[in-house]
Amino acid sequence: WGSPRQGGWPLAKSPPDPSRTCSA
Repeated sequence: WGSPRQGGWPLAKSPPDPSRTCSA
């Protein structure tokens, strides 16, 4: 997963959001 600013993790949540995980 990327950093929260990259859209890997939601800023306020610890687990990665499946629709936002590592969309490189």
